Parts: sequence; C-alpha cells; structure tokens
Amino acid sequence: MVRGVPAVLIVFVFATSADVPADAHVNRSPQHFVQRGLELGDAGRWKEAIGEFSWALQQDPLLADAYAHRAKAWFQLQDQTAALADLAEAIRLDRRCAQAYFVRAELHRQMNNLPLAVADLDRVIELTPSHPRAYFLRGLIQTQRQKHVEAVADFTMHVTRIDPNDAKAYFLRAQAVLSSSGNTEAALNDLNKALSLDPTDVEALLARARVQRSRGMLREAELDLARAVKLKPEDNNVRLQRGLFLVELKRWNEAIRELSAVLKTDERNVEALLRRAQAYMFTNRSSEALVDLTKALEIAPNHREVLLNKASAHERLDEWKESEAIYSRLLEINPRDYVSLMRRGDCRRKLGHSQEAMGDYDRAIAISPSFIHAYTHRANLFLALGKLDEARADYERAASLGQGRVGDSTSGYASVLALFTAGKWEEAQKLAETQIRQNRGDSDWLYDMACAYAIAADVASKYPQLQADQRKTLSESLARRALELLEKSVEAGFSDLEHMRKDPDLDFINQSQRFRRLVSQG
Repeated sequence: MVRGVPAVLIVFVFATSADVPADAHVNRSPQHFVQRGLELGDAGRWKEAIGEFSWALQQDPLLADAYAHRAKAWFQLQDQTAALADLAEAIRLDRRCAQAYFVRAELHRQMNNLPLAVADLDRVIELTPSHPRAYFLRGLIQTQRQKHVEAVADFTMHVTRIDPNDAKAYFLRAQAVLSSSGNTEAALNDLNKALSLDPTDVEALLARARVQRSRGMLREAELDLARAVKLKPEDNNVRLQRGLFLVELKRWNEAIRELSAVLKTDERNVEALLRRAQAYMFTNRSSEALVDLTKALEIAPNHREVLLNKASAHERLDEWKESEAIYSRLLEINPRDYVSLMRRGDCRRKLGHSQEAMGDYDRAIAISPSFIHAYTHRANLFLALGKLDEARADYERAASLGQGRVGDSTSGYASVLALFTAGKWEEAQKLAETQIRQNRGDSDWLYDMACAYAIAADVASKYPQLQADQRKTLSESLARRALELLEKSVEAGFSDLEHMRKDPDLDFINQSQRFRRLVSQG
C-alpha cells in the first residue's frame, strides 16, 4: 500500500493517466472527480467513470462514497470481484454508507445471493428511509424469493412514500397481489393505474388481459390484446398470447391466422404448433393438425399435451390403432396416467377389444377414484355389453362425484343417464330439460344432453320392463329430442363435426338422414 491507497489502484491510475493531459487533474477536489464520474456513468461511459473515481481516491483514500460509486461502475462492467472489493472497503470506511449497501444488494441479486441482498436493502432503508430505489428493489427480490406478501408491502411503500407515479411498481404489485392472494380486483386496479401512467406498456396490457379473462371481461381482454399487437406487431409472444386467447374463445379461424403469423417467423414454437393444431381439429381439418403435431413432437418428443392431441387427431380420422399406440407410449412414460388409460380404453372399444377396454377403465378408476369421466366411459361400455345394472351403478357414482360442480356438463349427463337406465323416464327427462333451460345457449351442455338422450333412446329400444310398442314409441321420441339438441348445439356454436361423427354416444342416431345432413355442414 502507498499512502493508504491499494496497490491495484496505483497500477490502474498509472495505466490510465497516460491518456490524460499532465495538468488535467491539478487543483481539482476529490468531489469534482466524483461528480465527473457520476456524469460519465449516467452516460454509460463506465470505464472512464472508473478513472475519475480512482483520481478522487488518489486524493482522498478515505472517501467511502467514491469506493461505492466505483463499485457501481465495476458492477456495470460485470467485474464482480472488483465491485465486491470496493464495496467492502466503502463499508469498512463508513458503516453508514447507504450507497455501498445498495450497490452490494444489486450485486448480490445478480449473483443470486437473495437473502444477502435483502439484508443489505434492510440496512439501506434503515439508514435512508427515503432512498429512491430501495423498496422497489427489495420488492423485486422478494418476488424472486416467492415471498409475495412481503413484495406487496415493499411496492406499496414505494408508491405511497417514494414515487406515486411509478408505472412499473404498480404493475409488479399487481403480479405480487395475484400470487399472494389471488385478489383480481386489487390487481386490476393496479394494472389500470400502471397503464394510465404508461399506456404503451405491452407487458401490463398482457397482464391486464389475463386478469380480465379470469373475471369474464372478455371484450376488454380482447381490446387489450389487440392494442398490444398494434404496439408490438413483430413481438411473437404478444401475437401468441392473442392466438391463445382466440383459441379459448373458440374463434378458430382467427386463432389460426394469429398463430400462423407466429409460426411464420418462429417455426419451432411448440405452443403455437399445438394450439394451431387444436384450432385445425375444431374446424374439421385433422390432417393439417397432424402435420403441426408431428412437427411439434420432432422438437419436443415427450410433450404430453402434444401426444394427447395427436392421438385425438388420429381418432378423428378413424385411425384408432395409431391413437392406441400413442396412449401406450404415454403410459410407458407414466404408467399412472389415468387420462391416457381411459382414452386408450376408448380406442380399444372402437377396435372391438371390449375386455381390454374394460381393463383400461378399471385401472384408470383404481388410480384416480374421483375421475368422473372414467365412470361414464365404463358405463357406456357396460351398456354396449348389455350390462344395464353395472352401467347404472357407474352413472350414479359419476353423478355423486359431480355434486356441487356448478356448470359441469359431465355430471349433468351422468345424473340424467342414471335415471334413464333405472327406467325413470319422466324424471330423467324432467331433469334433462331443467338443465337445458339453466344452460341455454351453452353449446357443450346442449351437446352432452343430446348424447344422453341418444343413449337413452338406445336403452329404451331394448328395455326389458317395457312392452314392444312402448319401447318403439319412447325410443323414437328420445332419438328425436337428441337430434333437436344436436342441431341446437350447432346453432349455439358447436363446430367440432368430426368429433360428432365419431362419438360412440351417438351411435344409435348417427345413421339417420337428419344426423347425416347435420354433420355434412362441415
């Protein structure tokens, strides 16, 4: 050490002073060099800033702030070792140097030493309660640590005490509120505030659209997504989010256009390939869906959702063996995948392998006893095998599992079929029509009730407790109601005609001219 200055400092000064006129640093105070260094730092000229801070320290080796500011410059140049050395010296010289603790907190965050970063920011706030960025940075770090309640508190302190016009702080508080309490109203208020301060914040627009979607504000969400695309038309993530939203709204053709725009510049985007494939399937273009799904699997070979959708696409094309093979592959990956077990059972039923199908349904239920769909699918197979009592027991079990599930069409379907298979024809129809009235306009409900009526028509046609003429009259009446409901479901927006053609629930009516005319619309 020479005159209390670290040797590394003298080497640095000698190395840089050759480029400086001999009288450039004569009769200048240390604070002059500090101020000059700060100005250079503001301009992003960090190497030159280091030189100025070093001149200040040559004149006054005990100047803690100069060490802290030079550490900030080292930090910007990604030299963590030099930054930490300067910060340690600054704190040694002045344990109340808030700037040193703040810069060290930034450095610790960069190095993922998050608890140490929080400890340093605690000290900054203790020393300087009005520090312009301490609460904000601590809120960011608490978010990284999944301590969302603490993050909300820090962002609140920032916007109430420090800067009430910081749009980014309101945005970040909204995210922390959603993660900590799920309070969508409070989050929406914060996002509204953020966007009133910065209407061009695309990230906030996307976040607000997500919250609006969760609150059923679909029109508002659509407007925000459209604004985001207009602001950043070249941003694939923005277009992807809008495409996903359009898929959610079942606006399939618009979704295909948006997702195609994403894939035009990012052809390996698995999410875009998957969602476009789904849109293709719901517009009766399963061959095109298979192309997208095959490409997605080349990129992500074991992607479960892609595999499931590819199996579904094969089913729509009557390629049941190919579909069965995919479910078997999924079960090799996860033998307890009860959804794949059930769906493989469906394939095996279609292939005429009833015993193997029953085994798959049994295993799916054993793994997940509350999986309502496995009971209804097994019940349908029992019916096909003429086992009415076993079918009724499964429908009753599915109905009991669905109790309290508001808006669940599968439990409604099961409840109606439990009554139909028990021979309670009038009670079953009364319940079905009540559910139809309660969910008027919902295409999925209408479709599921159509399926229930079609199955009931089949049951009635051979119900042993009815006379032959009663069976014929009742069966025809139920079949007509099934066809009426199918037509209403299409009018309400049900567009998946490929699924309708293949649905085994509709086997009893799918040879009628009325049915064929309906599915020919696709």
